[in-house]
Amino acid sequence: MSTRSMVKLVTWMFLGSALLVGCNFCKAGGETVSSIDQNTRQEVIQAMTDTFGVAQRPRIEQGVRQVADRWQPGDGDAEAFKQFCLQNFYSDPGEREKVFLRYQRNLEILYGN
Repeated sequence: MSTRSMVKLVTWMFLGSALLVGCNFCKAGGETVSSIDQNTRQEVIQAMTDTFGVAQRPRIEQGVRQVADRWQPGDGDAEAFKQFCLQNFYSDPGEREKVFLRYQRNLEILYGN
């Protein structure tokens, strides 16, 4: 799999996850308000790094940040956030490719080429 394909896969994977958790909460100035604090984010990043390995850390950090920025109180508490991240992270390149192809196909069905 090429680097470009991997970048597309990661982008679509986290975009899909972000769509599942909904829209951002924003303050009047456009500043994002998240129900996930910085300590929880770091704990989740560390737990995922322990589970998936240091080589995955850049992807983990990006994904946790993106999902946390969109996490709303109605989506669950900090433990639900942690479980969501752990359960929806694909470290295996083959699994990421399958997820990417599924999202790509579904988006093409919805929106065309």
